[in-house]
Amino acid sequence: MKDKIGDIAPEDFTSDAVGDADPDVLDEAAAALSGLGANPVQARKVVATVLQEIGDDAPIEEVIKRALRSI
Repeated sequence: MKDKIGDIAPEDFTSDAVGDADPDVLDEAAAALSGLGANPVQARKVVATVLQEIGDDAPIEEVIKRALRSI
């Protein structure tokens, strides 16, 4: 099967939406949304988008609040 799909590097699966966001803020906010019942993949994408909009130095509370509005 490998010969049919070729080599796939792990970086092929990274999202451009995540960019340079602080991984701790991204992970913590996504985990908070997942804990509230959001799909983990969707939560991570929404948080990454919020971080791009307001900056990755924003308080985690603000990131979560804005992400909740987007879901």
